[in-house]
Amino acid sequence: MRARLCKTLVAAVTAAVTVLALAVSPAVAAPTTQRFACKYLITGKWPNGFRADLFIYNNGPALSTWTVRWWFADPTQVTSTWYAKITQGPAGSVTATPLAFFLPVDANETFSFGWSAIAATTEVPKLIVVNGFLCDQPTI
Repeated sequence: MRARLCKTLVAAVTAAVTVLALAVSPAVAAPTTQRFACKYLITGKWPNGFRADLFIYNNGPALSTWTVRWWFADPTQVTSTWYAKITQGPAGSVTATPLAFFLPVDANETFSFGWSAIAATTEVPKLIVVNGFLCDQPTI
């Protein structure tokens, strides 16, 4: 049921996501197929901070590794992580890579990771890229 729902949503969202990706980050190429569905979930909020998890459904073949990238619109400092290594770069960019014992990720399987951060806002990123493919949001 999830796979069918994801495929149905892909057709409707692909055009909008492609336009958004080109407007927000011209360095990200438009995808040729929708490989991943994502759900970004704020699991806790407090003054000047939050905790979030990102769930990613793999619509494609098994993954021997993965890289997830997103961009925070407002200044955000990741302070702790779980199930992934997270690094931050310039202009709000964030990159997550797997810890070895959470690999591989099979086809039609969901994987997740999370973090705590210091930030004035908890806005959900508008663009998430997994292994170079735009991630369909928010349904898995």
